[in-house]
Amino acid sequence: MIQLNLLPDLKKEFIKSQKNKGLVISISLMVTLGALGLSVLLFIYVNFVQQVQINLATDDIKHKVTDLKGVKDIDKYLTIQNQLSSITALHDGKGAYSRLFTFLNVLNPSTPNNINLSNLQIAQGEKSISFVGTTASFQTLNVFVDTLKNAEVTYNAPGTSETTTGRCSSKCWCNPAAW
Repeated sequence: MIQLNLLPDLKKEFIKSQKNKGLVISISLMVTLGALGLSVLLFIYVNFVQQVQINLATDDIKHKVTDLKGVKDIDKYLTIQNQLSSITALHDGKGAYSRLFTFLNVLNPSTPNNINLSNLQIAQGEKSISFVGTTASFQTLNVFVDTLKNAEVTYNAPGTSETTTGRCSSKCWCNPAAW
């Protein structure tokens, strides 16, 4: 079979360009409609959905604030300033025991009468120190007790530069926080 082409090349190109033009217009129309739809969805989300979320969050915050305000003395526990104001009182109330071990070395009698301390307990509220240890004889224990009774402690009283000297007895021990 023989075919004859009756359309000139110019006519073929025109028909092809018309098809491409229709394709480009329809694609651009779909992209435009998609962008317009996305813009409408974003507008609805920003103006309505986010407002509802903000209102719900605000109501939740108000409810939680009301709950926190109902807790007794909450401002004492939450503010940093209240915590900072209590640091000074805590610092003043702590004991200064760093020099206690050097003081114990001075209190322990020399070699024939020395004792072996195995436990030391400080009761700051009662202002007492309890010793637990071993000794070779009862005489060594008496030497240690006499040393404790005759020990003199020199210290600066808290808050002053005045030096104080005091004697301790086996029943009443000086305040270790003042050493």
